Amino acid sequence: MVPVSGTSPVLAPGLLPTGNGVGNLSGDVLTGAYQPYGYDPFGLSLTAGYRFLPAFSVGGWFEYVNFQVQGGGDSGDTPDSTSQLQRNVLQGGVYGRYYLTTLHPALHPWVELGLGYAYDTSSYTRVPGATPITENYYLTYQGIVTNVRVGLDWRLAPIFSVGPVVGYSHTFGLSGCADAEAQGDASNPAPASFSRNTCDSSVVQARSYGVIFGGIFVKVTLGPDVK
Repeated sequence: MVPVSGTSPVLAPGLLPTGNGVGNLSGDVLTGAYQPYGYDPFGLSLTAGYRFLPAFSVGGWFEYVNFQVQGGGDSGDTPDSTSQLQRNVLQGGVYGRYYLTTLHPALHPWVELGLGYAYDTSSYTRVPGATPITENYYLTYQGIVTNVRVGLDWRLAPIFSVGPVVGYSHTFGLSGCADAEAQGDASNPAPASFSRNTCDSSVVQARSYGVIFGGIFVKVTLGPDVK
């Protein structure tokens, strides 16, 4: 999978105040200045469908995506000391698929359109400026995902096939939430202004994003009509 942009889909540059000798408390992830997500996320997709005609099938799909982190976001080697950053996406929905079944008995190319729901979460830690305060961030994103896929079934047996698949998905943001929790110690308590939890759309932007993906699938076909 290849994200079209490595920027976080949740932006909130004004989540926390500036000044206090520490600059922008919100950090580079929430302002979009730091694009932490690499071009090699791991994805796993499961589908189950019903082929009601030789050329058509419908069904449901579920996907898990884990975005890899680049630029020191997992180790703290970033300009704003972002560390322990991780991002996971769960999404699922329905699809319709059209098979070009007349090209070859064992090779069935197909095209698929899908529609579903995406739940995208990320978290990270940073230390603003030279303060002894640690801030833990939790970002939540919800959206509607659409996708188009093209694949090729290579039928090795009547019930078993493998093949390549490529496609593009686009997620349209519905809502975003940002939670910043500041932690200090007994001698240096965290100021209340260093923490905030909000889903206010005037503060938190839920941006749309796209992903280009490709892979290999394995399919098992069951039923009394399998030939």
